[in-house]
Amino acid sequence: MKSISLYSRIGTFLLATALLFITVFGIGVIAVQTKAIWFLSNRMNETSNQLMLMHRKFDQVKTELESRKDTDRHLAVSIKENKLYLMEGDDILRIAPVATGSGRKFKFLNHEYDFSTPVGTYSVLRKETDPVWIAPDWNWHEKGETVPLDLTLEKRKVRGVMGKYALRLGNGYAIHGTNQLWSIGRYTSHGCIRVGDKDLKIIFNAVDTGSKVYIY
Repeated sequence: MKSISLYSRIGTFLLATALLFITVFGIGVIAVQTKAIWFLSNRMNETSNQLMLMHRKFDQVKTELESRKDTDRHLAVSIKENKLYLMEGDDILRIAPVATGSGRKFKFLNHEYDFSTPVGTYSVLRKETDPVWIAPDWNWHEKGETVPLDLTLEKRKVRGVMGKYALRLGNGYAIHGTNQLWSIGRYTSHGCIRVGDKDLKIIFNAVDTGSKVYIY
């Protein structure tokens, strides 16, 4: 009976030691694995962001080169300088300070937003006087609000915020005026290109529908 009791105590001790070992070192392994996954995930995000930045810079250089080859009247927008150039071939007809995208990115519910001015070659699709802004969903989402259920197209219309003229480029982007003249020269828009009243009137009258717009 004594030997059985002794063996039982030894077995209990060994079992308890084994469980303690598994608990302590098992948690350690899980912690190390969790930390490794977190580290790799962050590195992958950093790499992805770096690749996106490199791709954007490549597109900027490519678009600027395309702009310099254009022999017709066109517009060139330098995001780096926050300036718009009215060009006739190599000749600069006018330079206007502008406001471009803030570059802010955020997520709301299942939506992802990037308020950068898009890089690339575009065309003036439509010219408008007294343009009306149709407030998109992000107008509410960026304030942490959901879009009202009873919202109609008419209720989305906001007059006076886009100035007197607009050159529509598609996908919701435009070169237009602003009621926030203090923003000119800064990175403050949601992606559109804001121009001061005097410059915009000249630029608006100088280009036609179909004119190329190079944004870099």
